[in-house]
Amino acid sequence: MVSVKIERTEGKQSIRVGFTGQRLTAYGGAVLWSGFLCKVGFRDLLGKLLPHEPRAHNAFSPKDVALGFMAGILLGADKLTRISWLSKDEALHEVLGIRRMPSQSTFTRFFSRFKQSTAESLQELYTWALRRLPSRKHGYTLDLDSTALIHEDGHQEGVQIGY
Repeated sequence: MVSVKIERTEGKQSIRVGFTGQRLTAYGGAVLWSGFLCKVGFRDLLGKLLPHEPRAHNAFSPKDVALGFMAGILLGADKLTRISWLSKDEALHEVLGIRRMPSQSTFTRFFSRFKQSTAESLQELYTWALRRLPSRKHGYTLDLDSTALIHEDGHQEGVQIGY
């Protein structure tokens, strides 16, 4: 690490500029989420519950595919192709603790293996997550309706102007 301190002659402010050999990523904040998943044992549980077995020696682990998908969604991707775009950010792979980000076709193959029995086996993941919540007298409410569609011209049939 090389560090240079630049001081201004007027005022009390100074600027420190540094250089490092480490990889940098715009998604460095994901390190908190990734660390949290590690700390609570989510990664290990996910690895045990996913029924997929990698077939090729260079295949992705099911855990890496699932974590890559979750991270992509949390980082703002709304399509599988946008998640795969994150494969170019090698520092993000290190932050997430995965070998590399899967491609769109890998995600598609991964999700095509899910059947009703697979979804039922993931019930244990749901139960595990609920057990981690503290008990509340009146329970919890999960509100997932946060999408706003803006229609500005009002010419669509049955659509009003605004949200």
